[in-house]
Amino acid sequence: MQAIGMAYKVSPNFTTRLGLGFQETFTNDFRHYTDPENLVDKFKFETGLESVTNANFTLDDNLLFTSELRLFSAFDELDVWDVRFDNTITAQVTKLVNVNLNVLLIYDKSQTLKTQIKEALQIGITYNLF
Repeated sequence: MQAIGMAYKVSPNFTTRLGLGFQETFTNDFRHYTDPENLVDKFKFETGLESVTNANFTLDDNLLFTSELRLFSAFDELDVWDVRFDNTITAQVTKLVNVNLNVLLIYDKSQTLKTQIKEALQIGITYNLF
């Protein structure tokens, strides 16, 4: 995905941008994603509109919420939008241990008509080297 456009910072915690987007799809085995009619092309290039909105909020002293909503629609199908909504809550348990809860929602009609959701609970060690 590449894009060119304008960004607007609504507040220190909230940014949005809108512009022209270029989406590329590469595949070898699953060519129905790139060429649904002939199953020949390994590459698909789409141009369209893209909107990305980011939010970062400190909920508590050791609790951070980050969110990104990405929307893309190709010019030949402006009534169909690809959606990627990524949300993470990070809790600093100790000086060295962080816990992340991540929820990712994806809707891409060219892949499946169903909405896909991924949830992950991650525990990590953070350490500053310098």
